[in-house]
Amino acid sequence: MSNLLTMDVLVYLASNVFRIYVIYRFAHIFFDTNKRRTSASIEFLCFAAYFLVNSGTYLLFQNAILNIFTNVVPFFLITFIFNSKFSTKLLSTFILYPIQMVAEIIVYFPLVAISNGAPIDTLTSIISTLLFFVISLVAGRMSSKQDKAELISSRWLALLSIPIGSIIIAVVLFLEGNDSVWISLAGVFLLAINFTTFYLYETMIRFYLEESEKKLLIQQNQAYQRQFNLIEKNQDKVRALRHDLKNQLNSMRSLLKVGKPNEAMKYLDGMDTFIESGDNFVHTDNPHVDSILNYKIAEAKVGGITVETDILIPTAFRIDPFSLNVVIGNLMDNAIEASTMVENKHIRFVMRVDTSTLLIKVENTYAEAPVIRNGEYVTQKPNAEFHGFGIKSVQAILEKYNGKMEVAIKDNHFDVIIFMYLAN
Repeated sequence: MSNLLTMDVLVYLASNVFRIYVIYRFAHIFFDTNKRRTSASIEFLCFAAYFLVNSGTYLLFQNAILNIFTNVVPFFLITFIFNSKFSTKLLSTFILYPIQMVAEIIVYFPLVAISNGAPIDTLTSIISTLLFFVISLVAGRMSSKQDKAELISSRWLALLSIPIGSIIIAVVLFLEGNDSVWISLAGVFLLAINFTTFYLYETMIRFYLEESEKKLLIQQNQAYQRQFNLIEKNQDKVRALRHDLKNQLNSMRSLLKVGKPNEAMKYLDGMDTFIESGDNFVHTDNPHVDSILNYKIAEAKVGGITVETDILIPTAFRIDPFSLNVVIGNLMDNAIEASTMVENKHIRFVMRVDTSTLLIKVENTYAEAPVIRNGEYVTQKPNAEFHGFGIKSVQAILEKYNGKMEVAIKDNHFDVIIFMYLAN
């Protein structure tokens, strides 16, 4: 039992906890968490069981073949909690373990060369795990499947410096020849610092994503409330007109009797103007589209932006109101923001629905050409890693409806075209 409580064992357990966390990060590079068969808590329990099986086997049997088996098989079984092709499960499994082996080899032989016979197992475990973490960060950066905000280069490099700096500190401590117990403790703390830093960063990203979703819900509620107020105002005017309808008809009858049809027509036009609210810009009979568009057009008008609409849609179609609100709201937000920076402030909004497809096109003038990378709009706001959630929300909804987004720049106009396939 005493062998199980040595400092080397404690360091191994700490580094293995961190290594399993890195494997967890790798799993989310290969697999989409939105396509997970189980809850996040079940996934966590699966990785915890992975740690217990792998650590217990290593400490009890010290067998290389068995250690490989308990590294590869548990992860392969975990891949089945995700909806993905069997080939993807195999590929991810047989890519992941060789990466870990390469990390250990890269660390082990240089340490052997400088160790002068000193024990290096503990240090190898710590540094190889940190190197594995660096590799996971680079792989995550290169992956196109990330659903988080993209890090701008300066902040990404700053985060990457944490595990790299930890490796350098661990090597320096080893070369200084300090007491092995203190080196081991320092290694554990370095692992803890790395884990805590990135855990807090990911928590902060999730917070910003949740805040973005809350803002969208608040915006949707405000849009619906505004549309309700407009409808209520129109109904009040109709009731007032109906109350005095007999007098209005008598006035028009008198004008027609004395041969003044043009005056009667002007009278009718005045009645139309009285009924229609000047703030109700769009009338599609689709309450969800009317509410968000009237809300956004009102915002644009405040900024002196001319908005032209060309809409031909049915009263209802099979896209859930929240998704529709997110798409229209974010596209209009981006168009309004870009148009406010130019003298010729203009937005054109086009919307069409056929039997199976929804088309939305937004054209706007701009002062500075937007940055487009891999066919996608890239935010240029300060603190870019905490912005761009709107576009990412739109892309998530497009994925849900098997849709796509195209962007184009022509004649000082920025065009975004959305295609969404309607649910059956």
